[in-house]
Parts: sequence; structure tokens; C-alpha cells
Amino acid sequence: NLRKALALFIYLAHTRQTHTRDSLATLFWPDKGQRTARANLRRILYDLGQLGLDRLLDISTETVCLRPNAPLWLDTEEFDKQLVVVSATPSDTESKLPHLLRASEIYTADFTAGFTLPDCPEFDDWQFFQREELRQAFAATLQQLVHTYETVQQWERAIFFARRWLALDPLEEPVHCRLMQLYAQASQTAAALRQYEECVRILAGEMDAPPAQETTELYDAIRTRRFPPPAPARDRPVTAGSAPAASIPHPLKPPIPRPPQPALPVQTTPFVGRSHEIDEIIRLLADPNCRLLTLVGPGGIGKSRLSLAAAQTIVESSSSQATENPAFADGLFFVPLQSVSTTSGMVAAIADALGWRFFGDGEPRQHLLQTLRDRQMLLVLDNFEQLRQGVHLVVEILESAPGVKLLITSRESLDL
Repeated sequence: NLRKALALFIYLAHTRQTHTRDSLATLFWPDKGQRTARANLRRILYDLGQLGLDRLLDISTETVCLRPNAPLWLDTEEFDKQLVVVSATPSDTESKLPHLLRASEIYTADFTAGFTLPDCPEFDDWQFFQREELRQAFAATLQQLVHTYETVQQWERAIFFARRWLALDPLEEPVHCRLMQLYAQASQTAAALRQYEECVRILAGEMDAPPAQETTELYDAIRTRRFPPPAPARDRPVTAGSAPAASIPHPLKPPIPRPPQPALPVQTTPFVGRSHEIDEIIRLLADPNCRLLTLVGPGGIGKSRLSLAAAQTIVESSSSQATENPAFADGLFFVPLQSVSTTSGMVAAIADALGWRFFGDGEPRQHLLQTLRDRQMLLVLDNFEQLRQGVHLVVEILESAPGVKLLITSRESLDL
């Protein structure tokens, strides 16, 4: 009970939304009848009261939420706050750097690392999506820090953040290459060559695959001393509290290759059944006249898993035919919206899912629409029901980006 009470408090604190007792009961006791589940919820709320946490909650007969002014500090909120400042700051890295550094200090481990509720699959899915969203944001933060320190040839600082970046996913071959380049630029040739050997070992052990040709060519260039010398450094040194006057280029930086790897979360359990529904979803998405498809149903019925299963089937079908799906040449991307309550938050969630970060002047919404304009992709927007005002952004995407299709899951119809 204490573990489930902690999970409930984490959920209320992180979402900062008002939840009905019925929805919470279904989330945490999916295998129980509603009457039993609500009784269990009452006991859990009582347990929170015994721990003194009820003073942070606003509990009514039908709803539960965190008090708006509850004296509670969350590392995830502080992390997001620093990145919001970065996004809103003009493109000079001098004013961005303290916030990037602060964000990197806050992120000491993945979201709720090591904490699970095996009997609550929907809570487990929510945890997973929050974790992946924060990891992507952290990876983008580390990438910016590497770029900033590389610009002024502070190699040790750049290498430090590149190693943290690689630790997020040792299978990211481009990050291995970036680290090799940094070692070479810092005149640490032996370390660069060892990094290549480490990359080869990891790829062989985990994927039974050799490194890409570009990686091997970079290794050969470093080994034979043909690696080009670094460009002249900026005049101004970067310390923990300062940065070069140069800006990080491009107001919206979408690192999406052609063709990209599909950005779909990996599922830890197999998907069983619903083959007819998957076939129907794929048939509708293949129709040029179908730009928007919504899966509607009550909470816990499996809309998220069904949408992911359909998207994964499309990816696997293209892979088995060894051809790129022309309708989604720029990829299929999953956008979790469960903890999003505003249109601006929805813009940020889409950008994060695509691996894009906002820099410089201009409204993020317009940057997003402009960059989507020429894309051919499928966006899976999950848990849309609390974003009624976000319907206008859906319309704008459909109108401005003719090559983008939307697969949305919601408890309510969008009425579009």
C-alpha cells in the first residue's frame, strides 16, 4: 500500500492536474471493479494523510489534485523551468549557458528510476513516456553544452558533457563519432582510437553489427593523422558562468535524417489481438484523403497500445520490403500528451518527440508549423482529451503541412 501511495502522490505532483476518483481508481487498480477500486483509493488517501501529505492535496468527494500553491519542489519542474528559459532566451549562448548547466546538474537519474508498479500497466506506460520525454530533453541539453564548449575549444568541458550524452544511450553511434572528434581536436589521439574500439565492441555485442562506413572513415582519418585541425577559437573563454558571444545556429534545429529511425517507444510486453483494428487503421492512413484519424474510447481500454501497434506495423512492413514508405518518408513519431494541459505545452511535446529544440527569436508555434510544412510524417498524439484548446493547433498543422498525418487517441471525439 505504501508503494502505491507513493505512486499516487508522484502522479498527482507531476501532472498537477485535477483527476476524478474514478480515473485514479481505474489507473491504479485496473483489475478491480469500480467499487473495490474506489475503496482502495480511499485507503491510499488515508495513508497519505497519515504521512502528513494530505496538506499538499485538495481532496473532494469526486476529485483529487495537488494544491495550486503547495510548498513542494520537484526536480522535474525545475529542469523544465531551466529549459523554458533557454527556449525563450535570445540566441546568444552567454545568457543560455547558466540555465543549460543548471539543467544538467538537476538531471542526476532517469525519472522515477527503479520504481515500478507491475500490476498497473497504464501507470507503467505513463512512467515510461515521462522518462523518455525527459531523457530526450536532457540529451538535447547535453548536445548544446558540447557545442558551446567546442566552439571555444574548451575540450575537456566538451568531452565531459559528450560522455554524459553517450551514457544516455551507448548505442548512439553518432555520439561516439562526436566524442572521437573531440578527443582528436584535443590532441588525445589514443583516447579517440580507444573510443572507436569501444563503439565497435558495443555495436557487436548489442546489435551484432559493424560500425557505419562514416565512423570507420573518421577512425582512419584520426589514426593516419589526416583529421583536420580545429577552427580558430572564439576570443571569449567559457566558464561555469559565462559563454561565447556566438550563437547556436538555426532557430529550430531538427536533427532528422532521411530516412530517419522511427521514434516509437519500445514496448516491454507483446501486443496480442486486435489485428482487425490494426488493419483498418493502416488502411485508413494509407488513404490520401485521410489526414486525421482519432481512436476514441474510455481510459484504460488500450488506445495507446493500439496506436503504437499500428505505427510499429507500418514501420516493420516498410523494413521487410526494404523500401521507404513514401507517405512517411520523414518518420513516425509518438507524442505523449498525458501530462500536457496547454497548447504551448503541446507544441513543446511535439518538438521534443521530433528531437527539435527551439532557439532564438520567434514564436515556437510558428517555428513548428513552418518546419513541418515540407515534412512527410505520421504524428501519433496520445491522450488528447484534456487539450480541447489544442484542437486549433491540430487544424493549423493539417492546413500548413499537407504531408503530415495525425493519429490521435482521446477519450472524447475531436469533432473536426
